[in-house]
Amino acid sequence: MINSWSIPSSNNGKRIYDLPPLEKVVISETEQQRLQQQIREWDERLAALDDYKGEDSLKVIAGGYKETRLSPKGSLGLW
Repeated sequence: MINSWSIPSSNNGKRIYDLPPLEKVVISETEQQRLQQQIREWDERLAALDDYKGEDSLKVIAGGYKETRLSPKGSLGLW
């Protein structure tokens, strides 16, 4: 499963590729806080590399993560 999201507030209110906003993606509040902390850290890293600084500096505008889950089979899988 791949979950992708956008951050419209970092992109003049525009979503990227019609991805849902981060707040609309169904994840736990703890996970959302962790992601927002990572986004802040990356925004700081990007701002440090950018000549513009301040409000016009580079920012994270979208992201995503991949989750792999194994589902149990109904039998031992022997044919």
